[in-house]
Amino acid sequence: MAHVDSWQAQGRLREPYGGGTAEFAGWKLMASGLGYSYLNAACMTDPALADIDEAREWYRSRNLPWGTLVPAGSAWPHGQLLLTLRLMAVKAAAFSKAAVPSGCVLHQAGRGDIEVVAAIDAGAFGSGVAEGRSWLEPLCVSDGARVAIGELDGLPVATGYALRCDGDAGLSVYLGGIAVLPAARQRGVAAALSSWLLAPGFEAGARFAHLQTDSNGAARVYERLGFEEFSGIDIYDGQ
Repeated sequence: MAHVDSWQAQGRLREPYGGGTAEFAGWKLMASGLGYSYLNAACMTDPALADIDEAREWYRSRNLPWGTLVPAGSAWPHGQLLLTLRLMAVKAAAFSKAAVPSGCVLHQAGRGDIEVVAAIDAGAFGSGVAEGRSWLEPLCVSDGARVAIGELDGLPVATGYALRCDGDAGLSVYLGGIAVLPAARQRGVAAALSSWLLAPGFEAGARFAHLQTDSNGAARVYERLGFEEFSGIDIYDGQ
């Protein structure tokens, strides 16, 4: 349920950019306003109630591709499986804050840092700068999100964000987009940046933090912060 809350929070902060949210029987839908199916999440909450045509029509009216999110391993007959993601979470009391490595400086990104954030994201994930900029800009200017830049020896090498969620699962923090340029990896930057992003949320009363990953290496970093794997999701292209 926490993962669904995070997608709903993403949709709400993206309303000025063509995004939004909706809820139907068996569905919680969000739109980012972007033309990528995996960034427009139709979260299926009850297979007995979910009417696929309602989801189709909602995204069709917005001229957006979309993806269906279901529990990993579910027999979902609509569309092709795009990817499977692991979900991890840590309770506030179990969070183990990481130290900031020597030569590393962390600070919050704002509107004027969008190009730097997008460049780091693209360099770390091998994606397009324009795609990353479109996804990250609403986060950089939202009061509900905190975007970080990590510098190492004076150069920007890492970024990521924390998103406040207050939905059916209660007050939580979603950690996303943790990106470190290849030359700066294995130096503790990802753990320090993640800790820096999460700490204010826990101080403000969040009961837990959660994230998604498809990387064993990233999962090991999060495990050192106290995260545990609890389930997974399959993402299908919407049909």
